Amino acid sequence: MATENVHTDQSVPSIGGLIGRAYYETESAEKISPEYLDEWKERTFRKEVFELFIEYFCIRQRVPFKELIWRVEKSILIRALSQCKGCQRSTAKFLGIKYTTLNEKLKRYNIRFDKKPFSISSSR
Repeated sequence: MATENVHTDQSVPSIGGLIGRAYYETESAEKISPEYLDEWKERTFRKEVFELFIEYFCIRQRVPFKELIWRVEKSILIRALSQCKGCQRSTAKFLGIKYTTLNEKLKRYNIRFDKKPFSISSSR
């Protein structure tokens, strides 16, 4: 099965194209500051990545909706838990959910995080 390169040159806009699109969105060249342009580029990038995600999984791969949501939620939980070094309270705060909700989700997805690495000592 051949893989497709979804990221084409057409999906990478030039800086002139970005400024032009930003100008039309703001309807005034006075509103375009470097900070606004950086924020606008980030929003545009996130939107394009999300659209590519939907295109690939929902349309090309035809992943069922429930399975897609399950995969995404589980991945987010694992990533957030890892980012917070396994601390469930910090992870819940980071995700903006209650501790009990996080705990229920971790049980549902059978996710466990060991804070201390397991090691076998050879000395007896």
